[in-house]
This record gives sequence, structure tokens and C-alpha cells, in this order.
Amino acid sequence: MKFESLRMKNFKRFAGDHTIPLSGDGSVTVIAAENGVGKTTILDAFFLCLHGKRGMKLRKDNSKFQFEEWLANAFSSLAEAMSGYGEVSVGLDCSDDNGQSFSIHRSFWIEMESKTVSEDVTLHVDGKILRLEAGEKKEHVVQAWIDAMLTPQLARRFLLDGEEFGQLDMSHLSDAMKTGLDDLLGQGLLHRLSGHLKSVKRKTISDMAPAHERESLGMLMQSSEEHAAELNEKQRNLSTMRLELTELESEQRELQDQLQQKAAKDGAELGQLRIQHAVHSSEMASLRKTGLEHLLNQVPFLVGGLEGDLRNHDLEEAIGTIRSRGLEGKVLQTIADVLGGLKPKLSKADEKRLIEASEERLEQTFDSTPAAFRFLDEEMLDQFLAKKESLGLSDLENVREFFSEATEKVAEGRALTNELSQASKRMGLTEIADSLGATATRIGELQTLIALEEGNIEAIMAEQEEINTRVEALKASTSSDSMHRRSLDLIQTLLPLLEEYRIQSRKQLAEPLQEQFAEGFKMLSRKSERIKSITIDPDEYTVDISLQGFDGNWLRRDLSATERQHVGLSLLYAMRKLSNRPIPVVVDTPTSRMDSRHKGYSVRKFYPNLSHQVIVLATSDDLAGGLYSELSASGALAQEILLQESTDTNDIEVVETNLKTFFEVKS
Repeated sequence: MKFESLRMKNFKRFAGDHTIPLSGDGSVTVIAAENGVGKTTILDAFFLCLHGKRGMKLRKDNSKFQFEEWLANAFSSLAEAMSGYGEVSVGLDCSDDNGQSFSIHRSFWIEMESKTVSEDVTLHVDGKILRLEAGEKKEHVVQAWIDAMLTPQLARRFLLDGEEFGQLDMSHLSDAMKTGLDDLLGQGLLHRLSGHLKSVKRKTISDMAPAHERESLGMLMQSSEEHAAELNEKQRNLSTMRLELTELESEQRELQDQLQQKAAKDGAELGQLRIQHAVHSSEMASLRKTGLEHLLNQVPFLVGGLEGDLRNHDLEEAIGTIRSRGLEGKVLQTIADVLGGLKPKLSKADEKRLIEASEERLEQTFDSTPAAFRFLDEEMLDQFLAKKESLGLSDLENVREFFSEATEKVAEGRALTNELSQASKRMGLTEIADSLGATATRIGELQTLIALEEGNIEAIMAEQEEINTRVEALKASTSSDSMHRRSLDLIQTLLPLLEEYRIQSRKQLAEPLQEQFAEGFKMLSRKSERIKSITIDPDEYTVDISLQGFDGNWLRRDLSATERQHVGLSLLYAMRKLSNRPIPVVVDTPTSRMDSRHKGYSVRKFYPNLSHQVIVLATSDDLAGGLYSELSASGALAQEILLQESTDTNDIEVVETNLKTFFEVKS
């Protein structure tokens, strides 16, 4: 696919109609402008045309973003509203390798007083408007067609601001980034198929349940799927935290060795303090573990004001009434069964009175249950009592005493740390001691977070088990020959096979992804000469770079914005090279934050090889210092566009011109 031209009408400072040609003989189109003269507007126009409101929300990535207000403000101040309505429109003309042309046009009418917006989108293929079948809605069909060409997630990856890569953290990619990568590398279809099968599974199980349980069961299964995704995320977070903890513990040992070596002749005071600090650290580790166990188990009962024997909350009475409720419920069911088979049958009026009286009795028992325990049924009551017994809730006073003593221990540790710091300062060891203190603090934080995450994971797994038990019970009560049972068995067979295929498919992508990433990185960074290895996790797309002179993953260091930009651009390069379809790349401020050497790498080597079509939105600095002349001489230029302010008004003019003067004179 190629972008042939971009059209705008009354969009921000582009008053009236404007067309910007985007393709030519070369692979690189340069749209040049000074800061504040329309480059960001061009990028906005791409998102707005392709994906409308949804595209702009994804681009802005801000929960407070209000599309209607933004669009009303985007209506050119030099344009006139007609009958109280302002019109903003954007269009994109494209072509593909098969010679097919298609044109997207999106118009918005803004009621200027209320800021309400109405929209119309059209698509022409080979000059003819897209044909609709009976019952199809134009906006849905057109948007589905556009999404098949370039999903919003892919647009977010290939229509980009160079500044964004300066903030990219390759060790914690966002879900949106990973979704875009999946779509690009052919994994998106597998996700959508899996999602469809899970939806069918929910409906099938719901249909198997009694009518009065279907809604609640459907919600339960939806929650189960959400929790499954949450469980995966938490398990990944746990692995990441454990890895960081291992690295920090190693760092702590190294710092302790350094401190010991430098303080070998420190005298009695510092030596004694270090011994006390080591002993105290060991004690605190034990206290922290016990404290977390209390926080996850007994403390909620303390916070809720529940005493150990629970007598103030009428536990014994609750046990009696809940047991009675269970028995009465069974009796009520027995009465209903007897009435159903009774011969001769009672009159409907007598049968109704008997059932109503029984239900009223059951309701009275429920009302007499102490309020704190009304939500429990017999099974949940047994679980509660077992938990109460296993947690030792009769000994909550000891828990209070533990936290009181732990608080004193923390204060003692702070005082000891301060003494050690002062003594180290006197011996000239402050820097190592401070680093050791910061490392110990982070280790404590991680140990706490890991314990909490383990507790969260355990709770989610328990809930999942409960849901699975309920589903299996439904299956057991359904004939194995029923259509629902056969459908469910088929889906449950397909889902793990689909997941295994997805995993294997991603593993096959790992090696070529690493190779293409390394190729892109070598075009951008002089550090590429020191690369020992590059590894990309096919599940998370996280990158591990081993460089000569650096221990561990280089990306875990405090990288500069330029270094993060190089890593992000290298991943973009790998994505583009492995893409199952040709996609143009649009980059605003392509050499942002780069020094002159790295600008040269990117302009001479990287961007001309990034894609079959690269559109760069450049300031005078981006291609200064002879870089424009080199790019022009290489034959890579397709179009040269200058955006300049009108001498008469505040709007922007689009000029096709040789850009040598713009870049060379201003450099």
C-alpha cells in the first residue's frame, strides 16, 4: 500500500482546500516546516481520516481528551461557519501493488454553539463508491474495510512522533503496543479467533444452565476471562519483580563486599555497627514475611472490628439459622417435588398457598440471620469457619502485639542505619553506604510487592477453580449427546490447540525478529559494534541487549532519550521488515534528540531502508549540515513539500519546491 495524497479542508491552520502529494519515484517524501507551522496537524489528519474519533483518542492517549471539543477548536479560524455549522474534512488517496486505487473521505459538521459533531465517511475503490449489501450500514462497512487495511493499533505504530521513542520502555511494553505488533506479524487473527470461540463458549454454557441462572452465570464467565487475562499480567509482573529482586540482591552483596574491603581498617565502631546492621536486616526480613502473612489473613478481621470469638456478632446464632435455612430449603424442594407427583393433585389454590407459606417461613429464617452473616450459604459458612480456625483468629491480640513490636523494630533500624551512615561518612564511605541503603530499601519494597502479588494470584486462581467446578457440574448434568455438550467439548478442544499454535508461531518469529532488530540497530547506533547478543521475548516482545563493557541487560540501565529512541526505531524496523503486508511509515521530527553523527546514520542508512514509503515531517534542523543534499543525491526523494505561513493571513500554504534552501541556508 502507498499513500498517494492527503487532502484537508478547514483543518486547523489549513483554511480552505489543500492537497499534499505524497508519492513519487523515490521512497522518501519530505514535508518541511518550521516549528508550529503544521507538521503535527499533518499527523493528526492521517489519524482523523483513517479512524475518526477512535483514531484521535488512540493518538492522544489521554483519558481527559474530549474529541468534540478538540474538533471544534480544530475548525479553522479563517473559515466561515454556514448556518451555524463548521465543516472540517480530511481525505486520503491510496494505491496497492495490484494497481487498485482507493480513496477515503471523512467529513465532520460541527454545531458551533453546542459543539456537537456529526460525521460522514465514504470510500471509493477504483473511482467507484463502495457497494453495500442490503441491511449494511455504510459507516460500519467502510470502517471495517479501512481496519482490514490498517488497524488503529498499526496506525499508532507506523504514524508516529519521533519524540515518543525517547520515552519508550522496552522492558514494559503497553498492551496497545503489543496488540499492534501482533496485528503486524499475523498474530491478530489468532487473537480474534480465540476471542470468538470464548464468546461462543460463554453462550453455550449459559444456554445449558437453568433460565434463572443464565444471566449471573454469563457475568461470572465474563469475569473469569477478564481475571484470566489479569492473572497472566500478574504472573508476568511477578516474574519481572523476581528478576529485579535477584539482580538487586546480587548488587547488595557486591556493595557489602566493597564496604567491607574499604573498611577493613575502620576500627571497632564501624565494624560493630556493620555487624548490628546485618543482624537487624536479617531480623527485618523475617518480620516482613510474618507481617505480610498477617496483612493478607488476620488483619482484615482486625480492621473490620471482628473479635476472635466473634460472640459480639452472634456467630453461634448465625450458624444455627444458616443450617436451618439450608434444611428448610431442602424441605421446600421436597414439598414441591411431592406436590408435583401427588395423585390426586391438590387444587392450584391449595398448592399455591402451601408453597407460599413454605417460602414465607424460609424468608423469616433468612431475616432472623444476623446481618453480618446473611450473605453466607451453608457451603460458604463451612469455608468461613475453616478459614477462621486455620488463621487462628482467637489469637488476634498477639497480632496487635506483633505489629507494635515490629514498629519499634523499624524505628530501631532507622536509627541504626543513620548511625552507620554517619560513621561511614567519617570514614569516607558515604557513597557506598548510601547506595547500599537505597538498594536495601528497594529490596524491601520488592519483597512486599511480590508477597502481595502472590496473594492476588492465589485469590484469582481460587475464583477460577470455583467457576470451573460450576461449569463441570453443568456439563455433568447435561447429556453427552446434546448439541450444547458436543459444541462445548469441541470448543474446549480447539482453544488449547489454538493457544499452542500461537505460542509456536511466536517462537518461530523470535529469531528473524532479533536479526532484523540487530540490522536496524546497526544502522542507528555506534554502540552496535559492541553487541554481544540481542534476544527478543516472543511472548512479550521485550528486548535484552548484551553489550561489551556492560553487565546484564543494557536496556536496564538509565538510558538516555536518544538511546531509547534507537531501540524503539530498531523495533519499528524489525516490525516493518517482518510485516505480512507493505505499510507506509510517517514520522514527525525523525531525528529528534539525535546528535549530528546519529542524524547522519539515520538519514543516510536507516530511513531510506525503513519502508517502501517513508514520509518525514522535518524541521530545518532534521536534515541540516549537508544531510538534505546527501539524501537528494541518493535518488531516494519522492516528493519535496514546504509548509509556510501565508504573508497575508495566518493560514498555511502548501508549496511543492526544492528544499535545499530551507535546509542548507538555515543550517
